[in-house]
Amino acid sequence: MNPTPFSPQIRKWALKTWLALIAIVFAAHVALLLIFGAREPISPRPVVGAPSLALAGESTAGWLALNNATLFALPNSEGFAGPAWIEPPPVGGFHEQDWTDTNRWLDLPASELGAAFNHFMQTSSSAEFHLGFNMPPPLAVPVYSTQAAFPQNSMLQIEGEISQRRLLHR
Repeated sequence: MNPTPFSPQIRKWALKTWLALIAIVFAAHVALLLIFGAREPISPRPVVGAPSLALAGESTAGWLALNNATLFALPNSEGFAGPAWIEPPPVGGFHEQDWTDTNRWLDLPASELGAAFNHFMQTSSSAEFHLGFNMPPPLAVPVYSTQAAFPQNSMLQIEGEISQRRLLHR
């Protein structure tokens, strides 16, 4: 193939053109940020008509202690086990007890420990069951079909209006 007589020349941009384009795009970004970025902070609307709960009476001081997150975790006189943590137990309230017990050995001699199992195995009759893991596979004669897998001669069957046309033979 011969090259075409007219081939368009590809002009490359000069460095000054590239820098001017980048500066214009940067200035456009800064201008858009200044225009659309200066928003006032969102101020929350005042709550009107919200339900409130007020505890009345002299016993409300105990309810205020429930705001303490460590009430149930740390020792506190106001906690659920306050007296147990803060006040020591009475001096005469503890009595040491001797929990040791004498050694009670098995009455059965060691030679007779498996006698009941041996007697059971000798007196019970169990059916023998052998797992055939190493049995040879059963021998079988392969079955061959006497019919041919594909027909020897091909057949063409033409139906409909096209069957009236003449066949072309070589």
